[in-house]
Amino acid sequence: MKRNIWLALGFGALITSSYAWDGALLRLGLKDVDIQRIAEQECRKDYLGELPYVSSTARKALKGMTEDERAQAVREVAAVAKALVLSPSFEAAHNEYIKKRYNAVNYGMKVQSQEEKMQAASKNPDAMMADMQRQVGIQLAKSYSQMDVSSLKMVFDQDLESWKKSAARPGKEQAKFRQLLDKGTQLKALQQSNPDEFRKGYAVLKSTEMGGPDNWAELQAGGDAAAKEEQQKNFNQYALRPVLKKKLAEFVKLARSVDYEAQTTTTGVRKFVKPDYERRPNNWKLLFRVGKAPSLAAAQAAEQVMKEL
Repeated sequence: MKRNIWLALGFGALITSSYAWDGALLRLGLKDVDIQRIAEQECRKDYLGELPYVSSTARKALKGMTEDERAQAVREVAAVAKALVLSPSFEAAHNEYIKKRYNAVNYGMKVQSQEEKMQAASKNPDAMMADMQRQVGIQLAKSYSQMDVSSLKMVFDQDLESWKKSAARPGKEQAKFRQLLDKGTQLKALQQSNPDEFRKGYAVLKSTEMGGPDNWAELQAGGDAAAKEEQQKNFNQYALRPVLKKKLAEFVKLARSVDYEAQTTTTGVRKFVKPDYERRPNNWKLLFRVGKAPSLAAAQAAEQVMKEL
């Protein structure tokens, strides 16, 4: 379906990628259910993409407005849209969506950025190495604990033979491998009698070998902590306010980059006189056709919302 230029006046997209109605906006024929549906759809995007589709009723009403009336409509809907998307109920619904869609959960945890981790590592490389070994051990143990016992038996026999050779070789790690060999020999008896305990015990031995936790409780705690950190990282990326702020900033930048006084051809297919403008994004051209007053009114409203995020 070819998008009409009036779809750019889907004011919610210009403000917070949602719709609302109030006063003169009743002329657009939008209902509460429409507002909620479009708001949810648009806030689930983490970027400013194509502006949402506007119904024929809304387009017809918008065409009947002057540019100043459309600018006023933007201001009206901005206030209602902000109240909608920043309400506790809307934010809670968004959080539930990103929990299911992106495994994103807010634990209120401080998650270090990669840069912060690198800075900490440069100050204490030994601690960094120990943490790396611990994480490798946890991840390896997790994978082993989820494998089928029949698949583990072959790998276990190979490890047992390897530990036997390492335990016979003098060196600073000889004691560690002797201990692994002793525990592994005892563990082998559980392959048939208690497969679940064998799987858990083998996971612990593999973690120990790699420098990770040497007991099941700590492995579980470490795995839970890593999973929560990943969920927190996902939440920080997809939470409602960061997503809104990003899209609002993108829109403001776009709206203020438009040359609303640009000249266009008056014969044949309407085009910009300046060839460079023909290469601009579709939304840039849509805002040009919408007009300066409503587009900048939307940008000003967006800037105000950004201050409150």
